[in-house]
Amino acid sequence: MLALELDNLIAACRRAVRCGDAAVALTAYLAVWEVLELQGPFTLGVALGEDVLAMPRIDASLRAAASLTLAQALRRTGRVDEPGPS
Repeated sequence: MLALELDNLIAACRRAVRCGDAAVALTAYLAVWEVLELQGPFTLGVALGEDVLAMPRIDASLRAAASLTLAQALRRTGRVDEPGPS
């Protein structure tokens, strides 16, 4: 079901990042990753995760969830030796 809405979810994540809405950005990112984890492209999961984590007003619990998901995306791309987000 989520795969059918993938483009909308990606757009929602990017829009929320631009608007500074960390909760919506994270929710959309997690939904996007549910699809990407099964079919790729994994690099899109990395890029979106980095965008979410770069948000200036993301609280600690949202940052933790985004970091875990980004770590999964990095692992799927083979980038396991990279430092985690600061």
